[in-house]
Amino acid sequence: MATVAAAGFLLEQAVIAVSKLDQLIAEKAVKDSDLEAFLENNTEARFFNNKRITAQNFVDTIVPEAEALLAGAKSRNYGALDINF
Repeated sequence: MATVAAAGFLLEQAVIAVSKLDQLIAEKAVKDSDLEAFLENNTEARFFNNKRITAQNFVDTIVPEAEALLAGAKSRNYGALDINF
């Protein structure tokens, strides 16, 4: 459950960050060809972009683990509880 909550928080932050990054790019009139250099040289833009990257990485790597755990829980295999010691 904590994984889902963390994903939600990261997603909220990423949505705000992408919006602010888009505003910053528009204000500075950054061309697509100059975007990489802009992100490298502008700390605020880099911060917002890193928020996006972090959320994407979390969704790509951590959320599938949570989905797999949920699938296992739904299988209702309680055989381990029948072990006698």
